[in-house]
Amino acid sequence: MLFPVTASTTGSGVRFPDRYELRAQAGKGGMGAVYQALDHQTGALVAVKVLHSRGAIEMARFDQEARVLAELSHPGIVRYFDHGLTPDGAPYIAMEWLDGETLEGRLARGRLGPAQAARIAHQVLAALSAAHGRDIVHRDIKPGNIFLVGGKLTDVRVLDFGIARRRLDIKRLTRDGSTVGTPLYTSPEQARGRADVDGRADIFSLGCVLFEALAGVPPFSGDSPLEVMTKVCAGRAPELSSKRAGLPPALTALVRAMLAPEPARRPQSAALLAGEFAQLASGPGGADTGFPAAEQPPREKSGRVAGSEESVVSVMLISRGRRAKHEDDFFLAEIRRLAGRFTCVMDRLIDRTVLVTAAAAPPAEEQAIRLASLALALRAFEPAAKSAIATGRTTLLGQLPVGPLMERLPLLMNGQAAGTIRLDEATRRLLPPAFRVAGTPAPLLLSGAPAPDAERPCEAAGVVPAPAAGHPEPRPRHPSVTDG
Repeated sequence: MLFPVTASTTGSGVRFPDRYELRAQAGKGGMGAVYQALDHQTGALVAVKVLHSRGAIEMARFDQEARVLAELSHPGIVRYFDHGLTPDGAPYIAMEWLDGETLEGRLARGRLGPAQAARIAHQVLAALSAAHGRDIVHRDIKPGNIFLVGGKLTDVRVLDFGIARRRLDIKRLTRDGSTVGTPLYTSPEQARGRADVDGRADIFSLGCVLFEALAGVPPFSGDSPLEVMTKVCAGRAPELSSKRAGLPPALTALVRAMLAPEPARRPQSAALLAGEFAQLASGPGGADTGFPAAEQPPREKSGRVAGSEESVVSVMLISRGRRAKHEDDFFLAEIRRLAGRFTCVMDRLIDRTVLVTAAAAPPAEEQAIRLASLALALRAFEPAAKSAIATGRTTLLGQLPVGPLMERLPLLMNGQAAGTIRLDEATRRLLPPAFRVAGTPAPLLLSGAPAPDAERPCEAAGVVPAPAAGHPEPRPRHPSVTDG
């Protein structure tokens, strides 16, 4: 919807170069606004996107979007005309004016048919192929960034390259370990803040979009961004056929492949994948039926992820809260140092959240002791941090746990008070009496043996703590651990 341009809509003091004659305001957000304008040089209507925020990160991302759009020329990417500063110093980008709606708006009215989804996938992948060919990763593919020109499914544009970046680009707009993108459509490697994100992350995100377009619900959901992104990292997307019966096997097989948790198991090329969707979209009659059959890959047994092994694993999630960058970097360095002392592995999961697992898969009791000792040492360093520890049988991708155990962690942390360490029942049963635990059904770890001396190397088999004052020597125990 367009709104007449007035002093209140443009904001006080906002003026534009004489080249552009503002006609209407098309949208407004916290960082800026988009206007319909007449370009006097070309006589065409253009969209002028203006940044009102003057924060360093926002300014850098806005400038990056302009430079990326100026470099990319493809029918499926919104066309760039000009960028610069207004007379008042506000950055702007002039792009082609598009009439129509986003895919998000279209999906609000209902699901797509198979051929419709395939047509959109083909066009988006063709545009992504052009970007990936220049080593540019979009990193925020979602329904709101896919525009249907004139409301037609056959004329698609990819929007918003504001958080795109080049592979292996040293000049980063986010530090390692931070997460960009939208939780519902974020790839596992983005959710973990990995630095080596490439075009396969865009393929995963588009897989999430197609799943939602066909099923009516996204593959990952939850009550908070943390819960959603932990499920993404758990690597267990549901079967599309379980959400909507009767879909062509060829289509569900492609979406399943796009949602593989490991980038190496996804389709490796947007261009080749675009060709596969083009064949589906142009099936017999071009209708929503008649797709060619696809050979179904063998189903994984017991929910296992291919190339992984099932083990008993203890996992700790740490919420480190908001702090200044220099303080946050120091806090992360301290967590990594403590993790090393207890022979644990630290992995940044999402912004301000850290995942810690015990290295080398030792016995379950020792894993629980390591993580409990680490949590107590961390609380002594940062009293406001929240930690949650869960134990159960799960599958591993490398050293990273996936599956239901990971999905339980954010639920365990729901409603948790700052400065507390919450345990699931399996972890509580594994801890010896040296650790004092109270509360049900989600016990809290109150105290325990002191951390080992910081100067002494911590060997894998020598982390069992001495008993705390007032507690007897721990007795050897061999409890059973289940997924509960």
